[in-house]
Amino acid sequence: MYKTERTTHHHLPQLLIKDKHQELIGRISLHQGGSLQELQLAGHKLIQPVDGMTYEVTYPSAILFPFVNRIKDGKYRFRESEYQMQINDPEFHNALHGFVCKQQFEVFNEVCTENSVQVELASSFAGADGFPFSFDIILTYTWRAGSLELEMKAVNTGKQAFPFTLGWHPYFYVSDVDACQLAFNADQHFIYDSRQLPVGSEPAIDTNPMELQGKMLDDGYHLTDNSVRLIAPTYQLELTTDSPEAYLQLYRPPYDHVIAIEPMSGGVDAFNNGEGLEILEPGAAVQTTFRLKLL
Repeated sequence: MYKTERTTHHHLPQLLIKDKHQELIGRISLHQGGSLQELQLAGHKLIQPVDGMTYEVTYPSAILFPFVNRIKDGKYRFRESEYQMQINDPEFHNALHGFVCKQQFEVFNEVCTENSVQVELASSFAGADGFPFSFDIILTYTWRAGSLELEMKAVNTGKQAFPFTLGWHPYFYVSDVDACQLAFNADQHFIYDSRQLPVGSEPAIDTNPMELQGKMLDDGYHLTDNSVRLIAPTYQLELTTDSPEAYLQLYRPPYDHVIAIEPMSGGVDAFNNGEGLEILEPGAAVQTTFRLKLL
């Protein structure tokens, strides 16, 4: 029987998920945006802490909403009004990764069976400087043998529509990044300036597969389907979404053994350039599922 357990880690509340053999297969940090800080599937450690990587700086496994990646200078215009969000990317002077990543979540449902475990978390957002819109977020994590599903649902609880994109920011642990390959189908590779903001695009090449030997990455793509494969020395996995628009950000941080594979429904600075941008009307909901499975 799968089981869950409450604990703390660095004084922050955590939810542990254990399999039928009582081995730890997941750790969710409830006050760090309900993010998944550890993940093990079929004996493979796919997500785990890395020395030097802090959540406040690198956002491991953060849920990205109501925008992904960067918004230039934290400024945007929506329905004839101008907005200025706080700058939380001081190096490049941008707003970064939305607001859900800092939210505190509560567990409101857990279902443990012989073959699976499902936990549901919820949080409410009342608005912030430059984003005076309210919403609820519900996250549903489901473990089965060799797979994980993360369903994200956002509900506009306010009286005004608001713009959005959404995504997920996991870093995957591998024995040797240089020995890995990625495989995905893309038609555009975005060209970024010195502030990591898009200034154009070019045809995407060498993505299926993409060799990571000696390759430094902080690159964005528009995909032609919603699947990305990671071929690592000790495992292979597939990450898919059911988002109608599929974008991808790849990032190789200056730390050993990890690579970020970020599925997104829109592009960098979407509030200004419209790449994948959607509108959530009052009372409406949007729902997306990220699926991760070993191959």
